[in-house]
Amino acid sequence: MKRLINKKIAFALALTVACIPAIGVPSKKAIAATKVVTSGDYKLTTEYSDSALSSVVSKYEKTFKSTYAQMAQQYSPGKAPKEVVVKFVKNEKYPVAYAAGNVIYVNPDYAKKHPNDQGMLVHEMFHVVDAYPNGVKAPSWFREGMADYARSRYSHIESWRLPAVKSTQKYTDSYGVTARFFSWLNHIKAPGSVLKIHQRVQNNYYSDDLFKEYTGKTLPQLWSEYQKNPVAVEGLNWAFPNNKSRYNGEAGSGKSVKYFEFNYVPGSQNYIHTRSNNSTQGKISYKVVNSSTGKTVRTYTTSTLKLNSLSYFDPLSKYSGQPKKGKYKLYVTVPKGMNIDFEFNYGNKYY
Repeated sequence: MKRLINKKIAFALALTVACIPAIGVPSKKAIAATKVVTSGDYKLTTEYSDSALSSVVSKYEKTFKSTYAQMAQQYSPGKAPKEVVVKFVKNEKYPVAYAAGNVIYVNPDYAKKHPNDQGMLVHEMFHVVDAYPNGVKAPSWFREGMADYARSRYSHIESWRLPAVKSTQKYTDSYGVTARFFSWLNHIKAPGSVLKIHQRVQNNYYSDDLFKEYTGKTLPQLWSEYQKNPVAVEGLNWAFPNNKSRYNGEAGSGKSVKYFEFNYVPGSQNYIHTRSNNSTQGKISYKVVNSSTGKTVRTYTTSTLKLNSLSYFDPLSKYSGQPKKGKYKLYVTVPKGMNIDFEFNYGNKYY
């Protein structure tokens, strides 16, 4: 009996020891983390529970800071949500990401496999920014086309590009196909028309007739015209080193600095936007040089810029003695003490 009791005690002790967690061994259960960053009046809150997503979150924060406030001010002044929330959640229906209200749900597996796909985040942030009323009957192709249009305008980190034009496409194909069509409409055919239609949708009204109202032609007529001369759209896709066409916080040296070489395709206006960031006033000088001949084809000097003042410069177009198709270099001279932001706008001054 004593031996039996000892065996029972030993067995009980073994069970007890087995149930005690090993000291110093961390639990495998993920610890939820929340990060918050701000950009002006706007805030991004990111929630995640996988430490492998930390670097992705940092990239999302950088993209948010460089794009959300600008998109909000351009597309939804006074209407865009002040806070955007990103959550990493798996959803079989949406294998990449989707937005609902001011929340963006990203598939964590996709985010880890494609950490540099910042354009996806820009696309989803536009769905947050657009502020379309719940009851508005705007078709899906319009909504997704607008989101990819914003992606093409504000995402310069990735290698994503608008798709080539094909005879088999339709404007209702959505996403990149529709976005490229919108670029042609908004920058070449009827400057500012897409932005005006977008604003009407924000005011709870959509109809295909809006395109005729703002362009003078129906959607089928516009699409037919677009497909007959798609080469003009190529002017909206300039090639930049590292896909960078926006420069922020450039400190003046007083010297002419080469910023990048780009491919130019005739057929559209292409503006440079310049903004002064500090109290030092001055004039910014731009110079466009033919890469093959070394000949200067265009020079421009802004008026005196004050803090937060803007200037628009049309470097290459039929209005400024349109040069031939080819490679060109852009040189910029910023006076000492000045600090500026500048970017290329594919098309013209209308976003």
